[in-house]
Amino acid sequence: MKKSLLFSVIVVVGMVVSVSQAAIRTWDNDSTNGKWQTDANWSGDAKPVASDTVTVSNGDTVDVDVSGNFPGSLDITVSGNSTLAASAVLRLNNATMLVESGSGLASTAGAFWDLNNGDITFDAGATCTIEHWEQKGVNTFTFNLDASGFTTLAPNWFRLGGGATIANATYTVDMANYTGGAGTITLVDFGGDAASMNNATFQGAGGLNVINKGAFSRSSLTWNDTTEAIELNAAYVTWDGGAGDGLWTSAANWSQDTAPAAGETISISGGVTVTGPNGNLPSGCTVNLSGNSTLTSTIGATRLNGATINVASGSTLTSAVNKWFDLNAGTVTFEDGAVNTVHYWEHKGYNTFGFTLSATGFTTLTPAVLRSGSNGSFAATWEHATFNIDVSNYDIANGETITLMDFGSHAANFNGTFNPTVNITRGAARLDATLSFDTGTSKLILTLTDEPIWDGGGGDGLWKTAANWNIEALPIAGETVTISNGDTVSWDGSSGQTLPGGLTVNLSGNSTLTASSIIRLNNATINVASGSTLTSTGGAFWDLDDADLTFEDGAACTIDEWENKDVNTFTFTLGATGFAPLAPTSFLIGGGGTHNPGNIANATYTVDMAGYTGGSGTVTLVDYVNDWAAMDNTSFQTATLNVLNRGDFSGSNLSWDDATESIRLNVMYPTWDGEAGDGLWSTALNWSGDVLPVAGDTVYITNGDTVEWDTAGNLPAGLTVNIDGNSTLHSSWVLRLAGSTINVASGSALTSDVNDWFDIGGGSVSFEDGAVNTVHFWEHKGANTFDFTLSDTGFTALTPNTLRSGGGATWSDATYNIDISAYDRDNGRTIVLMDFNASFMGGTFDPSANSPTVNITGLEGGSLSWDSVNYDLVLTLNGLRGTVFRFK
Repeated sequence: MKKSLLFSVIVVVGMVVSVSQAAIRTWDNDSTNGKWQTDANWSGDAKPVASDTVTVSNGDTVDVDVSGNFPGSLDITVSGNSTLAASAVLRLNNATMLVESGSGLASTAGAFWDLNNGDITFDAGATCTIEHWEQKGVNTFTFNLDASGFTTLAPNWFRLGGGATIANATYTVDMANYTGGAGTITLVDFGGDAASMNNATFQGAGGLNVINKGAFSRSSLTWNDTTEAIELNAAYVTWDGGAGDGLWTSAANWSQDTAPAAGETISISGGVTVTGPNGNLPSGCTVNLSGNSTLTSTIGATRLNGATINVASGSTLTSAVNKWFDLNAGTVTFEDGAVNTVHYWEHKGYNTFGFTLSATGFTTLTPAVLRSGSNGSFAATWEHATFNIDVSNYDIANGETITLMDFGSHAANFNGTFNPTVNITRGAARLDATLSFDTGTSKLILTLTDEPIWDGGGGDGLWKTAANWNIEALPIAGETVTISNGDTVSWDGSSGQTLPGGLTVNLSGNSTLTASSIIRLNNATINVASGSTLTSTGGAFWDLDDADLTFEDGAACTIDEWENKDVNTFTFTLGATGFAPLAPTSFLIGGGGTHNPGNIANATYTVDMAGYTGGSGTVTLVDYVNDWAAMDNTSFQTATLNVLNRGDFSGSNLSWDDATESIRLNVMYPTWDGEAGDGLWSTALNWSGDVLPVAGDTVYITNGDTVEWDTAGNLPAGLTVNIDGNSTLHSSWVLRLAGSTINVASGSALTSDVNDWFDIGGGSVSFEDGAVNTVHFWEHKGANTFDFTLSDTGFTALTPNTLRSGGGATWSDATYNIDISAYDRDNGRTIVLMDFNASFMGGTFDPSANSPTVNITGLEGGSLSWDSVNYDLVLTLNGLRGTVFRFK
């Protein structure tokens, strides 16, 4: 029976508990009269009773018409821009209330809010405009700040009722979300004070709590006697200099006469000079140095000990000579205009440095000596440093190079690899920056650029993703763009087909620029280095609209459609062995622009042969698969075609090969081909490429023709003319060498009409044995050089008719270089090199006095003489002394 009785009791008790459980009541105002006491205005059509959880969140203003007490111990939340408004006396009766941002408490004129044993929390942004704020019983008030602070509550009268004192109230402020600065934040500003409250009395409250203070470690709550307001004083540890000795270590120099402690944020301002401790700063503290103030080390070493020091513009870190700042695991930041003249600036442990540039740059910091300190596990090097550099305000028009720190000297530890962690904050600025250390000058140097460099940071390979560029912004018109890290960069033109106008794109480092849909170059310049590629996918067009394209040997181009449009320029830079052909699929000429319809005459093709060391032949530059423009060489020749730095291959030219649909460079010396059939030097068609030789060319006449010099004038300056293959250069006028060189091989000839001549003026002429010279007038003029190369049998005498002197030339103006190294002296010791019929040459022929200069190359040696009777130039070989052995 006892067991059954006990079971019955348990059941009954359980039933009682079930009946008394608190309900959740949500305001719905179904009756639309707006009154608390109307059951139909609540979920379940029942108004709240004691211990219920109550929510008003639909934005209504609720008339709390209870005419006395709330039901006991309600838990009330007011949110969603809703308001509880009392129209008579309202007693909280142990209620707990949360008033969220945008929502509020109010009352009509004269209505009391008797806060009887209430617990109220206000979020920042809540409102309170009640007529009477009457604290009674035990009250708790909580104020939750947001990032900027707190929206002041504005009740009218402050009262204490029912024998309550301020000691019965607790005020708590939560600063967890606050990111503002130091200062006064008004929490509650009363219209009047019926309790004669003052701050001295207010400080006797049951609790004045500031929680989650963060940097504002000296924050406190006060009553403002003048304005009748409850205020939060958000405060750092602040230097006030009360001790008068300028020493960090004197507690009276700090707010509340308490020296800074570990983790606190410390403010030093007002132009003061503070002497730091000879030892550690408080662990992990933050020192804000501003207002032209100074922190100095004069006794020994001020050690950061994990602290942060922020130096504002105009403020200074300094030290006495041979004293230092030991940066021991610390962080130091400088605004432009800050000063650092510390004698020993000692990196130790892992250090972080911040630099904030202004629009004009950064005033160089000048500590005397950069030192490396050991923290017991390692001696500091650059790898232990982090530099955070904010360039968001900088105007690059003020320069691209800024010296951040200029040390007088530095420790050897910093001569190694410069490998710190560098973080650049660019904000909205189109800037990137790199940091370096000049070991020669001990300078820390920041180099800035506003030109976009591809870094692939976005990870998707797309041109149009801003994060893929170093400046975190897409290239814009007129910029120079660098792609050099070996990535493939994809242009997707589906959301806009045209490049920004006038870009210069430098593609190198085995990188690729590909188009997955049409790309219009829009006056761009694209430079493709060896190993890098232009390509496309899915048949995408490259519309070369007004573009300049430059390809180095080793570059690749496999684009599907190569469309010349408007004015295009193409440059091909040869390597030593030639050029690896570009292989686009289709060649087109497009219209629609200024030069509609399209025309090859609007294009310029230029080849630079400066690096070429190969031989003559054909170099294919571009080999198309398809020619949709029906191009042929005749049309192609209407383009502007340039070959630069041709060297010896001055006859080189560009052509279109109709059979292979390719653009080719024909590498050629200027060679006589006689195609015109008139034998005249002055007819361009007689020369390779149908171009006359020009100054500096090396020219070949080798096909056995007689070439008629038909112009009374100079050869092109610095020309070298090689005559071989039984060919002849004949003058029917006056041919003046004017500093040029003519080389006449065996079997070939120089000739002229009667009474015409060769004026050697400053030139050089060389003859192999077997060459012929029957020029009528052979005129020395200026300084002339003549070379004679003997065969083993000797030299066939040259027979010009008359030796003349022009411009006052004498024998002293001539140099004779005679190569006898192949000659067999068994064929005689006297050889006539030139046999004239007459001579009008002035001066004495005396080689011993360098008149002329004679150089003989060969074992035996010899001498040169002039036979003034027979007008012969005679070579006499020396007799042999001793025995000469010939080895074959």
